[in-house]
Amino acid sequence: MAYCEITFYRHPSSELGKITGTDLLFNPTGLRFDPVRSAIAFFVAEILQQCIQTDLEDEPLFNFLDKTVREIDNTEDLRLYPTRFLMEFSFHLGIGPSVDEDNASYFDLQEGIFSNHLIAGHLTADGKVAHLLRSLADGELEQTEELLALRKEAFETMLKFYSVHIPRFNVDASLEIIRALLYH
Repeated sequence: MAYCEITFYRHPSSELGKITGTDLLFNPTGLRFDPVRSAIAFFVAEILQQCIQTDLEDEPLFNFLDKTVREIDNTEDLRLYPTRFLMEFSFHLGIGPSVDEDNASYFDLQEGIFSNHLIAGHLTADGKVAHLLRSLADGELEQTEELLALRKEAFETMLKFYSVHIPRFNVDASLEIIRALLYH
């Protein structure tokens, strides 16, 4: 997840290009030596591979990913980070949950809304997990021990949310490592 500036030349009549130079702009040092940070970085990379299907310029997404790499490299407490990343990234994908009602007690994964109405047959999260995810969506989370105890369930809920909204979503390669390191 280092940042490199690449200089290249592409002949106008060909799709092939030639790299003429590279410069290292940012090299996250914490990722190389910390197994938890490395596992989270691999998980994030796998999520990106699964979800980003275009090569169009997207400056807000780049800025978000820049912030993500720097946070993984520097944040002390990463216990909720994968869940927070999934929630924040969902808004960049255009699938971020909306809030139907204040003080909503349910998160409907299929509709992507927080509300007080339970729809029969829909995948939902409720109670404290819905509250935790709503706090993450609002960006107003205080990490209390009570909420941290729900981190595994909140993480699994966000994975289900992605599997409902992203075709062929599958992050099995890094998922077991994340589960073992953060949610054992």
